[in-house]
Amino acid sequence: MANTPEALSVEKAPLRKAMRKARAGMSVDARTAASAAIRERLTALPVFQRAGGVHCFLSLPEEVDTAPIIAASAEAGKRTFVPYVDSAAGRLGHTPWCPGQPLETGAFGLQEPPPGARTPVAWQWIELVLVPGLAFDRDGGRLGFGKGYYDAFLAMLAAGPRPPATVGLAFSQQIVPAVPMTARDVRVQLIVTERETIVPAPAR
Repeated sequence: MANTPEALSVEKAPLRKAMRKARAGMSVDARTAASAAIRERLTALPVFQRAGGVHCFLSLPEEVDTAPIIAASAEAGKRTFVPYVDSAAGRLGHTPWCPGQPLETGAFGLQEPPPGARTPVAWQWIELVLVPGLAFDRDGGRLGFGKGYYDAFLAMLAAGPRPPATVGLAFSQQIVPAVPMTARDVRVQLIVTERETIVPAPAR
């Protein structure tokens, strides 16, 4: 198959379907235990400990549970930020947020702060971005959800003067031999699963 965006999009479709099925097949207990192990592994990393500002997605039920990670970040005195979907602009928006502050269900069923609770973010405050994904490979390749929101966000940060560290959070079954990549897809610098911390080759 030709290595074009259209061909890669077709190639990604069955992988997305397989990864959604794999995540959905995890029991609640298995997901809870794996999420706890991921939190412990992540928060022990120097990249997390030295970050003054942490950007983290608000997880869906089948994803790595990020609520304890956000709580650990806030308890450590870090600035914490979460995304929301800015449908009018066709991009992610971002706002400071702490546990206990209001949330509502937004686009794609995601939890996000309501419009009245959003405030601007100074990009230099973000020193670590915790990235969701359906699958990752050991070169830092990431399979997103097909909308391109995170790739655009990560590309924007990478083009800035002080790009933050990027860490993918995933269950071990979400690590695949290779993720089909297009020119706009952005690789992450680390991947944390319940079993290991993966350092992609380019970052070694």
